[in-house]
Amino acid sequence: MTTEKEIFPVVIGRFQPLHTGHQHLIESAHLMSKSGKFMIIIGSSDEPRTPKNPWTFEERKTMIEMWLAERGITESKYVIKASHNYDSDLRWQEEIQQLIRESAPENTVITIVGHDKDSSTKYLKTFPQYKFKDSGNLDATIDATKIR
Repeated sequence: MTTEKEIFPVVIGRFQPLHTGHQHLIESAHLMSKSGKFMIIIGSSDEPRTPKNPWTFEERKTMIEMWLAERGITESKYVIKASHNYDSDLRWQEEIQQLIRESAPENTVITIVGHDKDSSTKYLKTFPQYKFKDSGNLDATIDATKIR
């Protein structure tokens, strides 16, 4: 008898701001995790306020936590971590892997959850050691740049 390993879904994004496309990704991760946890990594956590990054890490974390709470998803089901910007993609990838190692339960299948929409999401495929789940496109008109 073989037992299926639990999936540990991970969503990576800047969430500037949290919008329905991001919510779709997070909901997909939550549903994939079944009885376990899932992870949200918020990027550009150390950036100053700019038109591209108008919200701080803490403000974005609060937006996500409030949205999750509205859906009855408790803190015991997720972990939110901050990711920094680096001059090197390799250093960023190493940080993401470290954050996942610190949070993923043992014997789980780590799965990056995202939507591979264009060149801005190429990072989704930079972790060949993890599975990738394309959650699909909720709405092609959703664009954080336009929302900002």
